[in-house]
Amino acid sequence: MGLYDEVIFVNIKSGLFFGGALVMAVVIFCMSSFNGTKSSQQSWSLVKPVVRYLASKCSVETTTKVVNSDNAINREAETEITTKSSINIFRFEKNSKGRIILSKEQWRAITQGINKFARKSAHVFMYFLLTLFLIAGFSNINSKLSNYYILFSLLCNLVYAVTDEVHQIFTDRTSTVGDVFIDLFGGLVSVAVYILVKKSLIKKEMRKIQNEQ
Repeated sequence: MGLYDEVIFVNIKSGLFFGGALVMAVVIFCMSSFNGTKSSQQSWSLVKPVVRYLASKCSVETTTKVVNSDNAINREAETEITTKSSINIFRFEKNSKGRIILSKEQWRAITQGINKFARKSAHVFMYFLLTLFLIAGFSNINSKLSNYYILFSLLCNLVYAVTDEVHQIFTDRTSTVGDVFIDLFGGLVSVAVYILVKKSLIKKEMRKIQNEQ
């Protein structure tokens, strides 16, 4: 392969990685375009299997009604019995079947926590992929920019995260600075993974060279 062919190959390779980054950017934009209700429905659909599994292991306390009859005056009096709720969501008891007893407040706190964790994890994962594609693209480009590929990748991550939060203001969604840092964290994870994989490949190549000598 000549020098010209090698340059063309590198640029095509870099272009493919930038194409992957563009696809991720479009996916993030589309996800952010949903309003709060639609976004919440999507996240709940993802955590349904986990919630169903927990539901099979837990027994949620409910409010019941006991009806007492007074035959003497031929009338019914309803007495509502409400189970007491524990404020501490980490305090659990078990029933005779070995299932964990949860109050409504505990169950609500747990399911909402799972939903929030899933949403934030989605942020990390999508920006992880976005930054990883950018790193691969900038590092393979035939330019001096390749010397600063990590810096440019993280800068693109940060700029897009900020614009994404601004975009959410116009879609009836909550925009927070915390989500920007979560997105940036996803980018930092991709940097760490890229560096570790690169070092591992370099060591493997060096061992291969040493064995051939």
